Amino acid sequence: MNIIDKIRNKTYKRSEPYKPNLESDWNKLESLFNCKFDDVFKNFHEVLLTNHIEGGFLTIREIYNCDSIKTVYEQEMECGNLTEDYIPIYDVGNGDCVCMKASECPQSKIYYISHDDDQIECLHDSFKDLISDTDWIEI
Repeated sequence: MNIIDKIRNKTYKRSEPYKPNLESDWNKLESLFNCKFDDVFKNFHEVLLTNHIEGGFLTIREIYNCDSIKTVYEQEMECGNLTEDYIPIYDVGNGDCVCMKASECPQSKIYYISHDDDQIECLHDSFKDLISDTDWIEI
């Protein structure tokens, strides 16, 4: 069983799933960062719309009560916490975020960016490794 199926099977379905991401949603996001996202990242975000996944994973587009990648990116850029190359994918909630690098996509490593001390730490070699890590996702 692949990691996406495992997450789908181990998390509970939303009572009212969000509408699926459209190809145009992905095109807008990929255009914003001038990069392509891999299938694991895209498939995970489809599960995020149908299943409840604990944590601060950011959505592809604006959805009620969920922060989007673009919104957090704009906020963090305005505050000076990110450079243009970093794509926030997870909001830790304390001002820190987990990011991919646009220049490394579609096979980006995953980075933890601390806003307090400007430290950047490589957490995982891939998004697949991140979502396989039970410290970051409870399945």
